[in-house]
Amino acid sequence: MKSYKVTMIDRTGKTLTETLPADNESVLLASVKSQGNYLLNFEEVTSISKNRGKLSINALVVFTYQLSAMLSAGVNIIDALRMIQNKAAKESERLIYRNLYEEVQKGNSLSVAMMEQGGAFDALLISMVKSGESSGSLGESLQTMANQYDRDKKINQKMKTASIYPMVLFVVSILVVLILVTFVLPGIMNSFPEAETPFLTRILIGLSNFIIYRWYILLVILGVFVGGIYFLLNTRSTRIVIDRYLLKIPKIGGLLRTVYSARCARSFASLYSHGVNALEMIELTAGVMGNTYLEDEFDKVYVNVSRGESISRSIEEIAEFDSMLPAMINVGEETGDLEGILNKTAEYFDQEAEGALTRLVALVEPVMIVWMGIMVALIVISILQPMFKMYEHIG
Repeated sequence: MKSYKVTMIDRTGKTLTETLPADNESVLLASVKSQGNYLLNFEEVTSISKNRGKLSINALVVFTYQLSAMLSAGVNIIDALRMIQNKAAKESERLIYRNLYEEVQKGNSLSVAMMEQGGAFDALLISMVKSGESSGSLGESLQTMANQYDRDKKINQKMKTASIYPMVLFVVSILVVLILVTFVLPGIMNSFPEAETPFLTRILIGLSNFIIYRWYILLVILGVFVGGIYFLLNTRSTRIVIDRYLLKIPKIGGLLRTVYSARCARSFASLYSHGVNALEMIELTAGVMGNTYLEDEFDKVYVNVSRGESISRSIEEIAEFDSMLPAMINVGEETGDLEGILNKTAEYFDQEAEGALTRLVALVEPVMIVWMGIMVALIVISILQPMFKMYEHIG
């Protein structure tokens, strides 16, 4: 969606300057007329130089909680933004909040001011703020988003914590192998005739010599590999393939499906409870899934719902979601309590995700230990084999 800086006259004859979102100029004109204003001139906002990157989920949790609490306590929004700006820990965050404060002081709404920060705030939060402004429940909308960001933060932290131990084991195993191959193995193998060296030992000696004398080639290969991976991960078509494959990996795929199902249910519940229409709800939810493949699948959901198909039926066609999600959405549609059903479903999936994480860690730990043991065992065998041969000759 584009943004336009417009100058208009309201019903009282006052001249206003605001930045308004619109898909095109016709929609912009209709929006101004619907407010009872007369459009003088406008220009498209093509570039934003104020932002300093997207706010982290930790910052979003703090921002939404603080702003919600202050608005609920009766503090006006300008004073609330000024206090949040003063309390910001990072300079990048302080700059974004200062921009918000200045834009709202000029008369812009909070949602428009957030839109002008060049991607610092996600579309879901902006839509919820806009909905809260229209209904007069901005504090409640911010509280809803604070709870949602907090749940996402906890799930992300648990996933990171679960991955630390396996990663530490993997790095340690690589370091042990490098130390043995580059320092221990050459000193021992120098005393054995090359002709009598077993095949496995020769492979490890060749690897050792390559690391010691051709380490710069290894660095080039590593740099090209990392650069290639970075390029592929930033290509949308590749991301779609990777994200789809991740959902099919045993154990890990099941965990991710549970996390994405919870995220979808929470987003639907939050948007539905604040009066967001079905198509916009689907579009915004696609943007917060965190999976490029599922984002593409949501395009099909959007088309199907726009043709009159139910949300539950459209979601059911995405096989990568837990089968319970469309079933519970269907129950909510039939009973008229879609918000309550979705909230309960999201809580259930959150609990399932925690259990799946615990089981995954319990599975990965022994696998990594076995991996480390195999690597060390191969090196030990490659050292012992020539020693046994030497003892046979002596005997």
